[in-house]
Amino acid sequence: MARGSTHRPQCAYARASSAPYSTTGNGSTLQPKAKAAPRKKATSEEIAKRKAMAEKKKVWIASLIEWKDPFNGGRPYQQVKGTMCMFKSDGKHAYGLTEQEILTLPHETIQNSRKSYYACADLGALSLRKLHFIDPSFVIPPEDLERPKPISRGLVNAPRKLMEKTKDGPRRIKSNYKETSVYMAVRRETEDTKVAILFGARSLGFNLFT
Repeated sequence: MARGSTHRPQCAYARASSAPYSTTGNGSTLQPKAKAAPRKKATSEEIAKRKAMAEKKKVWIASLIEWKDPFNGGRPYQQVKGTMCMFKSDGKHAYGLTEQEILTLPHETIQNSRKSYYACADLGALSLRKLHFIDPSFVIPPEDLERPKPISRGLVNAPRKLMEKTKDGPRRIKSNYKETSVYMAVRRETEDTKVAILFGARSLGFNLFT
C-alpha cells in the first residue's frame, strides 16, 4: 500500500458481502446472489380499503369503555356458579381480543392474586360483535337457548385452558374454580367427535384489529 493512502484492505467477510456473488456453505464455490423480489405497488383500491379499515379501527377503539366493578363498597363482582371461564390471557387468545377489548368485560378478580376470570359467553359475544363491526354483512348467529354453547360460540383459536366456577361464597378465592377439559367441553357443545372447530386450522378473520 502506498504511503499516505487512506484505503484499507478489506477482510474476507467484507469482500464477500460486497461482492455480487455469495459463497456456498463450505466457501469453496461462488454462487450469484439472489435478488430481492420487486416490491408490489398497492393499487388505489387497496389503499382505499386500508384507509377505510384504519377509520373503522379508530371508531371501534373509541367505542371501548373499560369495565369497572360497581360494587361500591359492597360485595365485589363474582361469576355465577357453573360459569365456564378463562383467564385473561387465555381469553384474549381463544377469542381474538386485545387487552383494551377484553377489559370492557365484567370479570372476577381473586384476592391477593393477579388472576381474573372472564365468562366464555361474554368473550364469545364480544368476539362476534367485533366481527360484525368489521364486516356488517356478517350476521351474528342467534344463541341456542335449548343447547347453549358458551365456549364454542365466537371462538377464533383453539382454547388453551378452561376454568369452571364450582363454588359460591363470600370470598374470592382460587379454590372456587377448577380446571376442566376444554376438549371435552367443546366436544359436548358441538357434538363433533373430531372437534374440528377446536383443533382445525380455522380463522374467521377476527384478528384484523389486533
